Amino acid sequence: MITKEDREKILGYEETTALLNCGSMRKWDSKVNEKGIPCIQLIYHGSSYKESVTMLNEVAYLCDSNNHHPDLNLNYRKLTVQLWTHTKRGITLADIKMAKELSSSLKGL
Repeated sequence: MITKEDREKILGYEETTALLNCGSMRKWDSKVNEKGIPCIQLIYHGSSYKESVTMLNEVAYLCDSNNHHPDLNLNYRKLTVQLWTHTKRGITLADIKMAKELSSSLKGL
C-alpha cells in the first residue's frame, strides 16, 4: 500500500539505483524523462500489438487503483512505463513501491 508519506521524500540517484538492483526490480532503469525529470522506466515488448495493449490496460488499472498515474507510451508492440511523483518532480518511495507491485502482479513485466 502506498501512503502519503511515501510521496514526500525525493530519492537520489544512488538510493534509487540500490532499490532497483534487487529481485524483480532489475528490469527497471533510472532515467531522466523528456521533461528533464528523474523517473524510473520499464520497457515491455509484447509478442503482438494486442498483447501490448492488454498489458497497458492492466498497468493503467493497477496504477489507478493505487492513485498512481504513470506516463505510458505504446508504440506497436513496445510499451514504455515511466513512474515519477508529479507533485515532487522526482522519484519517491511511492514510485519504487508501484514498480515493485507492477513487477510482482503482472506476468511479463
